[in-house]
Parts: sequence; structure tokens; C-alpha cells
Amino acid sequence: KILWKNLSLPSVSLILKSTMSPENIYILEEWEKKMIAQMGISEFELYKKALFENGYRLHSCIKSFLEGQMNVNISPSIEGYWNSVQHVLEEIEDTIALELPVQNTNLNYKGILDGVFVYKKKLCVVEWKTSKRLKSSLDKTFDNPLQLVAYLAAFNQQLFHPDFVKYKQKIEKINLQTAFIENCLLVITYEDGTKADVHHMNREICNKYWEDWLQRLHKY
Repeated sequence: KILWKNLSLPSVSLILKSTMSPENIYILEEWEKKMIAQMGISEFELYKKALFENGYRLHSCIKSFLEGQMNVNISPSIEGYWNSVQHVLEEIEDTIALELPVQNTNLNYKGILDGVFVYKKKLCVVEWKTSKRLKSSLDKTFDNPLQLVAYLAAFNQQLFHPDFVKYKQKIEKINLQTAFIENCLLVITYEDGTKADVHHMNREICNKYWEDWLQRLHKY
């Protein structure tokens, strides 16, 4: 069930894409030029499509696994990513929500967060990302942290909405000190099976990126 009440709101992804810094636009354009020179425009389009499809497949498999499905069908194209994320999945203690549409009606944006989990005794909004290159620090993840804090704020804002009662009850049942989320988890999974990098964003880090997100939102 889609919980968006205002379908005309812009998505977090659209806002971030529309307000990229000149530096990041340049980096992206140079990467695309390099890839097209190596493989040609047609192959590059197929390459981008495959990246998207593999990301979708991984998300689908993670969702099935966390919903309790015993035999998750892992296609060869995402086997490395799946192996990469195993150590993270093993440490998820409780699942609050999966693939959840959220919106912030105060700031007028929407999105679909990957999940809300209890990870190492902390309630976190989690995003799963795929990568061919190591991203061992947050500053290598471009706008991913902004996406996370935007989703965190939207979830917290909706927590007392009737549609979100079941999520609030799940959190209260776990007996955490607060139903409001203060932590984010950015998980970078790797194609070659290298253990995923887990970037924990505590309240202080989230507040820093929140200010950056507000600037981007204002710019949009």
C-alpha cells in the first residue's frame, strides 16, 4: 500500500539530482565520457541498465530474506553483492519496515526508504547501495547520506500518523527508549564479494547532513 497522500511532491532522488554541485556534475560527466569511449554508447546504455537491474534484484532478495523467506533465489549477477552483505544481515535484530514510502508534509518531499531496523541495538534507517569500487568513508558516497537523513526525518514526522501506527507499535514492543529514529546506516555492498562497508551515522553526523539536505531542498 502506498502511503503517499500527495503524489505531486518531488522525490528525494529528484531533488538531489536537480541540485548536484558543479563538481559532482563534472565528475559524473567525465565518468560517462570515459565509459562511452571504452564501450560505445549502446553498450554503455546496457551497462547502466544492468547496474539498475542488479540494484533492484539485490533489494528484492534482501527484502525476501528479512521477511523470512527460506530459499531466496540469488541470480549470478548479484552473487557478489549478496555475499558482501551477509555479515550485515546477520546482525539485524529486528525489522520494523521494508521498502516503505514516506513523505515529509512540512518540507514537501517524498521517497521510499529501504528499511528501518534494529542493528546492534540501535534503531536505524538503512539504505543498501551497490558499488564496483570501495567506498570506505562517507565522503566517498556523494549524496547518499543526504538521502538517508531526508528519509529519517520523513519517517519521524509520520510516526504518529494513523497509517504508521503499526510501525510505532513494533518499535514500542521492542522496548526501545524512543520511537523516534536518531541513527542511519549506509551499507555499501561490493560486486566482488568484499565485505560491505557499514557507515553508521549517529545523531551528530545526521544533523550535519541534515543542514546540507535543507540547503539542497531550498535550492530546488
